[in-house]
Amino acid sequence: DAKPVWSDEYSLYLFDKKMKKMIGKYAYDAKDSSRPFFLYYAVGNTHYPLQAPEDVLGALAHGKDAQSRSFQKIPSYNRQVFAAMTYLVDEAVKNLTYTLEETNMLDDTFYIVASDNGGNPLETCGASNYPLRGMKGYFWEGGLRVNALLRSKLIPEHVRGTTYGGIFSV
Repeated sequence: DAKPVWSDEYSLYLFDKKMKKMIGKYAYDAKDSSRPFFLYYAVGNTHYPLQAPEDVLGALAHGKDAQSRSFQKIPSYNRQVFAAMTYLVDEAVKNLTYTLEETNMLDDTFYIVASDNGGNPLETCGASNYPLRGMKGYFWEGGLRVNALLRSKLIPEHVRGTTYGGIFSV
């Protein structure tokens, strides 16, 4: 809707609940292709302002797994928060994948994970485009060149696992 949502809950958690609800509502048997489903799941986590739930920051800062140990090596607090926000994007993609799997939609789904621009490496923003020059809002590669991934069992096998270095627009 066009109505603002006021909540103390972390926005990604709200989006995650809504995503699960929408997929559950439109889940269909893989044999019924007459009900296509489209979901634009825009996660704004890796944008300013830097905000991550305290429990996630604490778990990453004090955990004992490999992910947490590498997180502890980040000297800047803002970069740690940005890393936590990025970690939560990974969790959102994992939740999306599990939800599609649980509803028997995964095999018939094509999804794209992409960014709209490079990060803002200012200290208050926490991103890094190294080794590329430039940042969000600039026409250097650091402002425009981003990673993306496509996932689907519908992609021909000879193309799976390959990379594409050309121009790609979302």
